[in-house]
Amino acid sequence: MKAYLYRIGFAFYATLIAALSLVNIGAPPGLPSFFDGFDKVVHFCFYLGFSVLLGQAFLEAFSELKTKTLRFWVIGYGLLYGGLIELAQMWLTTFRQADWNDFLANTLGVLVGVAIHPWISALLLNAKSRNN
Repeated sequence: MKAYLYRIGFAFYATLIAALSLVNIGAPPGLPSFFDGFDKVVHFCFYLGFSVLLGQAFLEAFSELKTKTLRFWVIGYGLLYGGLIELAQMWLTTFRQADWNDFLANTLGVLVGVAIHPWISALLLNAKSRNN
């Protein structure tokens, strides 16, 4: 089970993003947002976590993967997933809409996640070696 921890975590996280993006959560009327553009920060954070978890899942499955190849697949998959979610909001729901600014926030989250992934991966590796 431990061998698949990041892959299972990533699958759960990606499913959570899809569910939150496609289900009508329906905030109560008159509920103020924290600030204008707060939803873009949420998109950024979701996809930052998405790319870090996906990077770890790839490393778990393919430990010999080169850094450039890893980054290519994480960025490609992250952009594809974010784009498909936006299209699904446009075509499959009546209460959500596709938004280029959401896609831009998703993209920035993926890129920052890919940039910080080596640092987070090293932290996780150090924590794992200390626990063994």
